[in-house]
Amino acid sequence: MPATQRFDRRRWPRRRDDFPKRDEQHHWITAPQSQYLSFAKRNGLTSIGSVYHLLEQCRNGLDFLELSNSRANSAVLLTLSQNLPYRGHSRCTLIISAPWADGLLFVVRMLNMRWDATRCLDYMKLSDNERVLLAPLCTARAIGSRFVAMRENQITLEVVTSNSPPSANYTGLNILFTGYVSRSRCSPNTMFLCLESKVCISKEFFCDGIDHCGDGSDEPDDCESIDQHTWIEWAPILCWISVYSLFSGVLFKVYSKKKRSVMVVRDP
Repeated sequence: MPATQRFDRRRWPRRRDDFPKRDEQHHWITAPQSQYLSFAKRNGLTSIGSVYHLLEQCRNGLDFLELSNSRANSAVLLTLSQNLPYRGHSRCTLIISAPWADGLLFVVRMLNMRWDATRCLDYMKLSDNERVLLAPLCTARAIGSRFVAMRENQITLEVVTSNSPPSANYTGLNILFTGYVSRSRCSPNTMFLCLESKVCISKEFFCDGIDHCGDGSDEPDDCESIDQHTWIEWAPILCWISVYSLFSGVLFKVYSKKKRSVMVVRDP
């Protein structure tokens, strides 16, 4: 694990875990086919990426999600359910893959699942084909860091809800996976370098209203002023184009009118 990954290793048991195999009755689901995020940007535009509701969209308890390398669709936001309180007695195993990436940037936005005084009643768990990456958790307080740059570009997320009665006090989970490339492959024209993890994500995610890096470096405090500066820079150009178009239209109209009024007289 890179030095910037601050998960408590005591919570990472090193044992093999059963890795779900791809079944012929299931198919790959690409991020662009999912429902787009509804979060609004500060400037009124919508955020970039896709959202996946685990309890509603996970088919037969096993599903596959492949992130695209087409910049804006290289991330997915996972929620437990779009309906609260979320239902119990459910299980979903979701395999998330980004074959083009060097790894997946995992950000915990919210984790609040049911638990009692001794154990988690509902939980999420992360693993790859060899080991458990994140032991079963139900609350964000048990996580050493809210983000980690995982070296794996394919992971398995397992989410289980028990038969316990639903409760409005628990809101489920809200986690984000973003495909990243290493610093050596980072293009300054199309990629953004996260400050703490030192990995690169699509520049489309810069100032989009969602913290993809996990450290807030892609969502600085001056995002709103950056948007305003961009508009100020473009405003003179747009005004010049408008004036030029208007002037050209007037000249063309005058020229056409004069041309129609000219009569050519030929000698017999």
